[in-house]
Amino acid sequence: MSQFTYFTPYTGWEEDFPTGSLQVLEKFEWVQLDTGKITDNERNAIRKRKINLTCPICDGRMYYNKGFQKVSGGIREANKSPYFYHFNRVDCHFSESLTHALTKKFVFEKLRQAGYTVREEVRHTIDGKQVRADVAAYGGTVPSMHLKLVVEIQASDAKPSAVSKKINAYYSDQVPTAWVIVLDDLFTGYTGTNQYVFDLDSRKYSWQPLQPGEEDAFAVTGKDSRAFTFLMDEYGYILAVNHAGQVFLIRRDPDNEVNRYFAQQRGLLWTSQDELFKITRIADKDIARALLFTPLRMVAERLDPEYEKGATLGNYLSDPKHTTFDQDLELSDNSNINIDFHEGKLDGNEVDQALDPISLIRETWQAEQLAKEQYKIQQQEEKQNDLRQDLEKEKSLKSKHEVAQMLEEELPTEVNEEPKIDEKIIQGYYADRTRLASLKKIEDVEMHMHLHGFAVEGKMDLFGLSDYDVDVILDCPPDNVRSLPIPAKFIRNEETIWSAYETFSSEDRLKLERNVFPEGLPPWFMSKMIRLNQKEADQKRKLESQLKRAATKSAKEKGSVHSSYEEQRFDF
Repeated sequence: MSQFTYFTPYTGWEEDFPTGSLQVLEKFEWVQLDTGKITDNERNAIRKRKINLTCPICDGRMYYNKGFQKVSGGIREANKSPYFYHFNRVDCHFSESLTHALTKKFVFEKLRQAGYTVREEVRHTIDGKQVRADVAAYGGTVPSMHLKLVVEIQASDAKPSAVSKKINAYYSDQVPTAWVIVLDDLFTGYTGTNQYVFDLDSRKYSWQPLQPGEEDAFAVTGKDSRAFTFLMDEYGYILAVNHAGQVFLIRRDPDNEVNRYFAQQRGLLWTSQDELFKITRIADKDIARALLFTPLRMVAERLDPEYEKGATLGNYLSDPKHTTFDQDLELSDNSNINIDFHEGKLDGNEVDQALDPISLIRETWQAEQLAKEQYKIQQQEEKQNDLRQDLEKEKSLKSKHEVAQMLEEELPTEVNEEPKIDEKIIQGYYADRTRLASLKKIEDVEMHMHLHGFAVEGKMDLFGLSDYDVDVILDCPPDNVRSLPIPAKFIRNEETIWSAYETFSSEDRLKLERNVFPEGLPPWFMSKMIRLNQKEADQKRKLESQLKRAATKSAKEKGSVHSSYEEQRFDF
């Protein structure tokens, strides 16, 4: 089933299909129809004019199904929204918008260039249910190849329930799910990708693309996206692309994390209008890194808002009272779509100027952890203040003798002992142990544990470590770290050992071998190590051959220039 289909435009198509939009891809024109907008007259025009609806992915014929509604006693019992479909064709990638297909191809290439085996539109059976991934990256080699990452491209809004179910399905198989959104398709209006800059030459202000190395505020000015709000709430960041082929990182503003967390914990109203986001451009070399940094996590499944009985999603979106029209400078224009990622990418010095997305993501996560710690401290302080106020009230009503008797008989622990404990916690424990560790110390812990074959189960948990936790981990024998009362959980198995070994230098690899296998290397490790050494030796020989050819070519060119110079010098 699909939301979109296409047909070749003809003279007068605009009158027959007023909801259709003209799109251009590689010099070919298509008219796109959307099941959420198509009218009865347009459905009749398809049949009357014998329009061949086409799938742009496989060039196969598509058909329209108007869906159904089952009503009993005036109550809608079942509903199926309209959709386009193939007839007896299962090998197509399902009809998708052109921008979705182009973005998927772009992500596919970036993961492939990073050395992973990549597949698109792959179906996986997890817990007896079939789940389909836009892009799937596999690690290892046949026959031990395993699913490493799933990437979903979101070019239209989706129900939070569908998003959460997909994330949790792959979580049960220990696979993280990354998300990439297409800004111009997902939002009717947004700001942040362009800046209003004063040109000294023309002495005028003009809109210019966001420069690499800069972060600007990002805001949705049109209709909110439920999927975007849900993903930002769960992950704290997301990768995005626009029709200009530029790639961005959008994240929650670290400076707003305290306000956000405090409001949520106290049950105060916190909407998307209260959120503050930042946006920056990222270089192509960092795209795969950012995707692979996606944490493995399980999310709380959300309930979708209920629409009026008998209403379909198409009815809801087409209703003027549910539609937001915004004359923003960055409003979506789908009339001529052809994303050129090569044209939009950062080149030359721009690549070096671009901010590191991993550092930005970590900064947001650490701000979230800091907000949680500050909330705990404030709760302790408020509890102590409330207790002291209660005591003052009692003192004003009763004599000192009665107060002493009450403290002794009725509140021996709550009143007499707890304030002292709270005082000690605030002045001692929280002063020394709640200060979050710096990024440098977190990296030291990661390296220390990797050298012993360990990996942290949840990446975000590392940012909850305090300076005290780090000192304990580094002083403790690695095998005993798993029993420590710290927020990060470390695991060690063949996969974590080998993953660390692959990334190490020769010197660090030797350290790992001595730390993990003091009595000798096991057969499984020896087998992998021999294949890795052979692979790296082949790559080294290939690189040396390329450098040798380049040096020979350069020498020949220099010789040619020198000969030409000598001829000119003595040509009288």
